[in-house]
Amino acid sequence: ADQLRHSGPHTRENFLAAAEIFRRARVELLELPAEPYTADLNRYIKWRLGELYYFIGDDENDAAMLEQARGCWRDAASVPWTPGSALGIDPQAGVRGRVMRWWSHQAQQGMGMAYARLAELQSPATNLRRAVEQQRWALISLDHGDSNYHGPIVTADDRILDRAYALLNSGSALTSLGAIVDSLGIVENGLAALR
Repeated sequence: ADQLRHSGPHTRENFLAAAEIFRRARVELLELPAEPYTADLNRYIKWRLGELYYFIGDDENDAAMLEQARGCWRDAASVPWTPGSALGIDPQAGVRGRVMRWWSHQAQQGMGMAYARLAELQSPATNLRRAVEQQRWALISLDHGDSNYHGPIVTADDRILDRAYALLNSGSALTSLGAIVDSLGIVENGLAALR
């Protein structure tokens, strides 16, 4: 499914085909004996499903797909996070590296992105407020340092880049919200996050 998602054509059909593989993998995962990293695999599958639905919703201005993406990311965020639990995945498994690089703040960022994109289609002020809130939670999660990550695979540069993306998402949501509600103060907060 990852290969189809990354290497296949950027089309609705391809994304839905990859989503179906991820959905089947999730069903199969639930049938296997539980391991300490089962939650990490479940969270990763939910993240990827949200990503695929987001791509479709973004490309086609489809609010229902964006809502589905947000729901998948909400479900991913609800999976308990245990730092280091993914270290138990077989080092030879191709998915290990991808799961190890999936961190606790990403579900909040994904929900914030979905809300921000939804704001372009419906209820702009409400959805932008929700986007700002989710990006705020992503930044709070990043403030927890090592507990936000699975282990030594994450470099200092990765952490700086994660914070930069979170600040970019937060600043974009804040400036958009400020423009919608006509608040210079909110716009200035957004610009501060972008600096």
